[in-house]
Amino acid sequence: MADLAPMQTGRTIIALEHDAQGVALRWDDGLRSRFHVLWLRDNCPCPQCRHPQALERTFMFIDHTAPSIRSATLRANEVLEIEFRAGDESHLSRYTKGWLRAHGYSENQTRDRPCTPQLWDAGIAYRLPCIDYTDYMQTNAGLRAWIEGARTQGIVLLRGVPQQPSRLLEVARRIGPVRASNFGEYYDIVSMPYPNASAYTSMGLELHTDLANWHAPPDVQLLFCLKSSVMGGESVFADGFRVAEDLRAADREAFNLLSTHDIEYRFHDHTCDIRTSAPVIEVDREGRLTRIRFNNWLRGVMVGP
Repeated sequence: MADLAPMQTGRTIIALEHDAQGVALRWDDGLRSRFHVLWLRDNCPCPQCRHPQALERTFMFIDHTAPSIRSATLRANEVLEIEFRAGDESHLSRYTKGWLRAHGYSENQTRDRPCTPQLWDAGIAYRLPCIDYTDYMQTNAGLRAWIEGARTQGIVLLRGVPQQPSRLLEVARRIGPVRASNFGEYYDIVSMPYPNASAYTSMGLELHTDLANWHAPPDVQLLFCLKSSVMGGESVFADGFRVAEDLRAADREAFNLLSTHDIEYRFHDHTCDIRTSAPVIEVDREGRLTRIRFNNWLRGVMVGP
């Protein structure tokens, strides 16, 4: 898919080399990027290869012979222009330096991948990202600040939200569509005489992640306290990524066990039975943390490794 807005970078391309099978770039910070001819041709963003409105890919290799690179040139604003040859066909593609920098896949370019989480401990209480409700709802700068805080620290405090139940979904939809669960679009944390979940009891809840029994738990969760009629009830948060990295450093064997051995999580009542199996610590193929799934109340029957 092509991009609605051009990607930006403060870096400069200072050298370009190419052959029939690829292009090599050298950047002003010493980074070297190599792009294969098939990868470049597949990602051409021009209107012939992407639908002009939907921006989705229309080019398919099965309809063409294998391409080679005939020429590669840096044009104005460091736009990389490549002429491909495929049999009797030729095609001209252009790639911005911001896009190339963001999508580089060379082994030494992993540091330019999506933003790195900023791990934290109790000291975050003095530097917790705080956003004003009006700024968040009415300005792009406020929305961007919220997104950046959520992506880097994983936690943001939104101040000044009107004390009305309807505001929760309003705030959520400012980010994107609300994903309903078996509890609905939202659920009220109140003590019930016949609870079907620990959250509906008066007992204290230890640190956990919600909906661990779902195959794809929420990416973002909003907590909104309207009124508390009792003493106490403060919310306690911890950085699961920080805990996981500390464990990786202190006990690699335990980290490997928790990141490779599936645990069953299950919620069931008289209306549904929802379960999944997954590791407590989830990582990508490069070993970077992607998710923590930890909920002792929803943990099913353990199976030994």
